[in-house]
Amino acid sequence: MTPGDPSIPETLSGGRWLRRLAVPALLAGLLLVVPGTAQAQSCSTEVSAMEWGITSTVQSAANAGTSSLSFQVRNYSETEEQRWIRVCNNAQLRVKCNTPPDQPLMGNMWTKPGGTCQWTLDVNVSYTNKLPILYTRAYDDDNNVGNEWGPSDPLSEEIKVQWQLPNTSDVVIYTATSGWNEAGSVFQLNLATAAGLPAIASGTEVRWEARAYDGVSYSPWSSAGSPSRCRFIYDTTAPNPPQVTSTSFPELTDTSETVVPMVGKNGTLTFDTDSANVVKYTYDFSKDGAGPQTVTPDEVSGPATVNYLPMLPGAETLTVSAINAAGSSSEYTYAFMVSTADPAGVWTLGDAAGSTKAVDISGTNPGTPGTGVTFGSAGPGTATAAVFNGTANAYIDTKKYAVAPTGKSVSIAAWVRVDNLAKNGTVASIDGGLGEAGMILGYRSTSATSGRWVLSMPDMAMGAFTSWEVLGGQVTTGNQDEWVHLAGVWSEATGDMTLYVNGAAAG
Repeated sequence: MTPGDPSIPETLSGGRWLRRLAVPALLAGLLLVVPGTAQAQSCSTEVSAMEWGITSTVQSAANAGTSSLSFQVRNYSETEEQRWIRVCNNAQLRVKCNTPPDQPLMGNMWTKPGGTCQWTLDVNVSYTNKLPILYTRAYDDDNNVGNEWGPSDPLSEEIKVQWQLPNTSDVVIYTATSGWNEAGSVFQLNLATAAGLPAIASGTEVRWEARAYDGVSYSPWSSAGSPSRCRFIYDTTAPNPPQVTSTSFPELTDTSETVVPMVGKNGTLTFDTDSANVVKYTYDFSKDGAGPQTVTPDEVSGPATVNYLPMLPGAETLTVSAINAAGSSSEYTYAFMVSTADPAGVWTLGDAAGSTKAVDISGTNPGTPGTGVTFGSAGPGTATAAVFNGTANAYIDTKKYAVAPTGKSVSIAAWVRVDNLAKNGTVASIDGGLGEAGMILGYRSTSATSGRWVLSMPDMAMGAFTSWEVLGGQVTTGNQDEWVHLAGVWSEATGDMTLYVNGAAAG
């Protein structure tokens, strides 16, 4: 017997994958149903599949953001007795979809020479005496969603440049498209070598914007919505852009992106110039929140060195301006990438009950517990933890003390919960074996029923007269059962101590 021509009345309500795709552009939707055979006693033998194109149905579900899709299958005629169909429970819904690339962000666009993308024409605008290279970094959410486009879809970037011809109202618009590269990569357009680019006169204000393309859809232009286009002034009378060099933070190049583990570490960058009469440099790091800073060289047109302590991982840009005695300036954008360094020591304290050692992750510096320590208790989430009973023997001591010297930038962190609110306690400390503990993370009781977290450091290594402290958070009988993540940080560059309670800076 052969099956008839079934139809599929549909009912639908969306799907988890539909919500993840955030109303995608659906390229194809296919419902595949495999009928069983008259002879087979199971559905393991395939004959031929029946298929229905349901692209519009799935797109409607995605647009509505509903939670499930269901379909009913029936024979062409439910009253016909000459043929029949047997349908197994192995139907498949095959979807091919695409989300447009992300809109390029102004913070991910810059020129070289020149500065980061900005619209306002003020003292901080990018002036350049050379036609610059335009850079932008593009992303695509499809890289994080498993679908038929795969996890590493390539992108290309379209950059539009426009300017007004001198003494006219005519506007020149030039558009170029890059080659293909992975999402998250840096794309560029070199205006000095761009094919077919009309001449740009000195003193011209140039505007530019970008959008990404994944082979199916374009992102919005970078200027769409509240952002704006980027602007710079091409002025051949401006001084040459400064040079920036650094062994601490290698510059990202067209062919190499060196990532250095410098988060929380102090590094240096040196500015220099080959132009005459440069009297100062201004510089601005994109992630430090400090805004533009000024440094004066020891001699006119000489070099100047600055320190920098990155606190966040990822790509970062530094904009440096060389300013001459007449007030003219030219900028250079220096891009680099930093990551977090491996910790100097980690003890999970998740050792089994009865353990005689607190094993560190590296396996080279285990801690020896005192008799006041018990392993195997319930910890944060599904982890186990160690309990310290508050006596003089409630400690874990490591043989190697020189784990993290406190004379340099250092941090210490732990998950902690307090049982006795009336008693002060040390959570963790960095000791040198002699003299004072270099850094102490702990609890400070303020009453029998409350207290605060504390980070302290002594005023000197031995024979300290006092200590510097930072207090944060509130511990009471209402929240003392909650596990809290504490982190203490000291910056060698700034001399600042910071206590973080569940990720938020105290104070």
